[in-house]
This record gives sequence, structure tokens and C-alpha cells, in this order.
Amino acid sequence: MKFKTLYLIDKAGNVSTGSLKDVRGINPKLVLDTPSLSNANIIGLAIPGQAGVEVAFLTKIPMKNIYKYRIPQGQGWNYLESG
Repeated sequence: MKFKTLYLIDKAGNVSTGSLKDVRGINPKLVLDTPSLSNANIIGLAIPGQAGVEVAFLTKIPMKNIYKYRIPQGQGWNYLESG
């Protein structure tokens, strides 16, 4: 997925556009497409994992933001044609 900008909100309410690699420990961050939860159309939760940071999206992801996908048990990535 590709997004122009995603905002990370920590538990204290601090907003940043930092890298997802900054998510670590037991402190998940909200992931939004706007700096404010009340105006967000895309909402997710970033948590650290063994393979790196993982984002669980709680809202739909627009097709315009999805540019490649992998079929389950597939070996490679499939690219979507841009509309």
C-alpha cells in the first residue's frame, strides 16, 4: 500500500509523520490519514512484531492506495494496473 502521508498518534496524543520503525515496545500508535481522529477516513493501529511493525487497519483501504498484492502461499507480488 502507498499513502501520501500517514500520521502516527501516540498514547499522549502527540502527532508525528515519523517512520513506522519508531513503533516499538508495548506502546502502539494510531495510524490516521489526517492529524485528527475526528476527521480521519483511514484508521489503523501500529504495533511492533517479530518481523517488524504491523498495521491493522480498522477502516477500508481505498483501491487507489493498493498497488500490489500477494496470493496466499504465492511466491511473488502481483502489481495492480493503475486506473
